[in-house]
Amino acid sequence: MKTKKKATEDCARLPNTAGEFQSIGPMDCNASKGVINVDLPRTELSAPESVTGHIQEQTLRAFLDAVNTWGVSDSESARLVGAEPASVEVWKSGKAPDSEEVLARMTMVALIRTALDISFSSALSTDWMTLPNSGYPYLGLSPVDYVGEHGWPGLFWVLRQCQARAVG
Repeated sequence: MKTKKKATEDCARLPNTAGEFQSIGPMDCNASKGVINVDLPRTELSAPESVTGHIQEQTLRAFLDAVNTWGVSDSESARLVGAEPASVEVWKSGKAPDSEEVLARMTMVALIRTALDISFSSALSTDWMTLPNSGYPYLGLSPVDYVGEHGWPGLFWVLRQCQARAVG
């Protein structure tokens, strides 16, 4: 059985990432209640710039790959993500958008592509976004045109429908 003094000493020494015990600085340890209060410096919760930049680049590549596969024009590509058509040329040069909203929509487009690839044959998954669809809610529009007319809610609808088909 540990004495109170021994329990307090154990609280002041916690294992580091290598599994070795080290002192971690000033703390209030109430061993009898199993509570350890540690005063450590707070670190920012945001990702390092290099990680964020890498994620933006991957998102941009996935988006451009999807719209290229579908044969969507630059103006239609911009409408899919709620951006200006001139932005697509900038993106093609490798500069990812700064807007979190545009990046989120690009992610949705990439997810649609993945769901279509799971659901349909290669030929149909390539053409589905640009083919007229007589079903609800498209009523004769292609999914690209539907998203162009309905913006973000339309993009979300198409994503939900494609993912639902992909998972069965």
